This record gives sequence, structure tokens and C-alpha cells, in this order.
Amino acid sequence: KARVGRQWRTPAVKSLVTEDCLLAAEGARAWLADCEAVEVLQLNGVDAEDSADVLRVLPANGKSLKALRTLRGVGMYWNRPADIDRLREVLVARGVRRSIRELKIVWNTLSNTDEDWERLQKTAQLVDAVAHSEALSRRVVGNIRGRGRIDDELLSRTSSGGTPTMQRIMHEFAKTAGMVTYSGEDEAHPAAITDDTFPAAHTLQLLGHALADEAKKKRAVEIASNMPNLSRIEIGDHEHALLLVPVREVWGFLEHLQAALVSRGRERSLTLCLDLSPNEFTAPVHDWQSPCLWGRGSNDKLPPVEEVTIIVSGIIVSGDLDDDGPTDDDHYETFYSNVMVTITSFTDELKGHKKTYVGLFGGNLRTEFQRRFMAQQAGLNLSGGPYKLSLDGQGLCVERSAGTWMVTRRPMKAAETAAMHAGVREHLDGVQRRAVGLEDRQTDE
Repeated sequence: KARVGRQWRTPAVKSLVTEDCLLAAEGARAWLADCEAVEVLQLNGVDAEDSADVLRVLPANGKSLKALRTLRGVGMYWNRPADIDRLREVLVARGVRRSIRELKIVWNTLSNTDEDWERLQKTAQLVDAVAHSEALSRRVVGNIRGRGRIDDELLSRTSSGGTPTMQRIMHEFAKTAGMVTYSGEDEAHPAAITDDTFPAAHTLQLLGHALADEAKKKRAVEIASNMPNLSRIEIGDHEHALLLVPVREVWGFLEHLQAALVSRGRERSLTLCLDLSPNEFTAPVHDWQSPCLWGRGSNDKLPPVEEVTIIVSGIIVSGDLDDDGPTDDDHYETFYSNVMVTITSFTDELKGHKKTYVGLFGGNLRTEFQRRFMAQQAGLNLSGGPYKLSLDGQGLCVERSAGTWMVTRRPMKAAETAAMHAGVREHLDGVQRRAVGLEDRQTDE
């Protein structure tokens, strides 16, 4: 901070750290206009446009920045490619030509889009223009410590068609990213995936056509089985893209993944997140569109899945129904029934399973579900048993009570689920009989 009108002379300043990108250029112009000796500039995530604004006025009157040796924290995400170009031009114009001995740029997401491809190209040109060989002997991409996201397809695209510096940036980012996304998009030359490709990644997200055919399933298994720290698998994302195959394909993928992990001595417990539409719970529970595990035959080949989170967004789409068809209330009843059946199938069939959470992000859907749950909870007969049920503002959580965790499925099935089935089945039998009656009526119509 500085008093208004006070004149500052700072010719000996050698290190500058910015804290507010909106004030960085203004402050530099007012207080650091003559700091030609600056050697270290740390921008703490300031984007390329604001970074260029700072460097354009620091020092004033176009004086040289040739003393600058360290440039850290330039944020490359959300930049327009033209802004990255402008930053490069400002640095070069002020004497920074392959003289930066420590360079750290910041990314948080690298997606397989033309825009990110162009950002990557422009960033590589910036690095080539300003980085000294000493800077290139170390990482130039900041360590995001497991918080960023990278698309597998962009890695393949860069490996086959990018410049050496683009490839370097991609591989450095991949080594610290926490989430890998695979959408099943075409990969003319798929990048080789090894344990060293995504060593920090803990989450694999499958979107779009990721499991659309055997080749894509094989690629998804290849990626997952070569993630040493994999602990979570996310299926679909309403913000980006849902999985465009029946949800039952997920269980087949997990079986293939389990086989690959076991063959490498890497069996582990996973967390699974399913982002689904409401209609996947109005289909019959033995249908390929249903996430329910019953009706698949054996589930013995699945990996241990400690937690399942199901996110349901949107509305039930029932089509044009005549007066004799099922009502909205019928659809909500079927939805509620099938959610409860699915939860029960997880406690039955998944090894080491501890918790299922169903989040409902549709006003009517949540209200109707909560109303039925509150009306039926007395009949569930679970108090004091091995399960704890809780209803929060967004959905339902079912978890095993402390002291009842079991590692293998068979003891759980014989002893632990008995209490749950007694109450749940009594309630569900009536709901399912009604649902069957509705299906029969639609068929007759």
C-alpha cells in the first residue's frame, strides 16, 4: 500500500511477488517504475494477459528487463491464445531472450479441445523464446499436487503431432495431475501408458463413448491399470458429458480392470461415482440401463468397492402418455423402489462395501423421494442393525454401522444383510408388484 501522491524510487528491488492480479499492473506503474534490477518475479497464478500488463510497465519507459532470471506462477489456463502471444512479445521486446533460468508456468486443466491445443502451442512458443537451457534442465510446469485434470486423448494428440516443447509440457503436467479423463474419442496414435505417465493421478473419469466398443474398453482398462495411485472411478459428469452406453457396461469394465490389477499384484479397494439420469432408475432393475447388480449372474469378478456415490440430475422423461398410462406418481414410485433395490444390491454383491450415497439434484425428484422415504422408514426395521440410514438436504446415505465392517461378501450376505432385507423387501415387494402391474397395463394398452 502507498499514500496517494507519494513518489517511490525503487531501483534496487530485485524480487517482486504479486498478490492481486487486478492491482498488479497499477501497483507496478505507481511504485516500481524504475526497478531495472528486478531478478525474481513471482506472479502467483496471474494469467498471461495480466502478466503482460505488469511486464509492460515494469520498469517504465520501455527499459530493459534483461536482469530478470526467475519467472514463476504465470497461469496459462483460461487465457486466450493471443494473450499468451502478447506475453511472449512483451518479454522478448524488453530483452528477455532465452535468459530465464527458472521458469514455472501453471496449468489446472488440459482438455482435448482445439482451444487448449492452441494454448499449448502458444505456451510452448513462449517457453522456447524466453527459457535458458538451465531452466529447461528442470520442470517448467508447476507441481499442482494432484489437483489438475488431463484428457488422455490430448496426450495422444500431442505425442504424435506436437512439438518437442509441447510434448514436454504435456508430460510434465500429466505427472502431477490428479484426474485423468477418457471419453473414447478417436486416437490415431494412442500414447503409450506406463506407471510413469500419470503417477499422481487418483481419479479416472469415463465420459461419452469411453466404453462404446471392445477397443475403447481395452484402452480404458490400460489407462486405469497403469495409474499406481488410482482409488476413484467417476462415470459420467453432467457438466461435461454422461457415459453414452448402458450403465451395466460399467460393471463389465470393472471386471476387466480387476483382472488386470490382480495379474500385476495391485488389487485394491475403489470408490465409484455414477452420474446418472433419473430414467436409469425407472427401467426394470434387470435391464441393461439399470445400475442394479442383481440379474447379472455372478459378481465375484468385481473389485472391492468400498463406497458408491450416485448423482441423479434432471427429470423423469416419460414421453407422451394417454389418460390410461402410468401417472407421474407411478414413475416416482418406481424410481424410489429401484433406487432402494439398487442400494440393497450393492450391500449384497460388492466386496468390502461400506457406504452408498444417492444425491438427488432435481427439485421434484428429491421431494418425491424424501416423501416416500419418510413415509416408509418405520417399515425398514433397521434401527440397531448393521446399517445406518441418513437423509440430508440432497439425498440418502446408507452405511454400515461401526464394528460391522466385513471384508468378504459371503459372511456379509448371510448375516449382515438379513436385517436390512427383512424390512426393505417387505416394502419393496409391494412397490414392485405395483410396478409390474403398471408394465402389464402399458403392454395391454
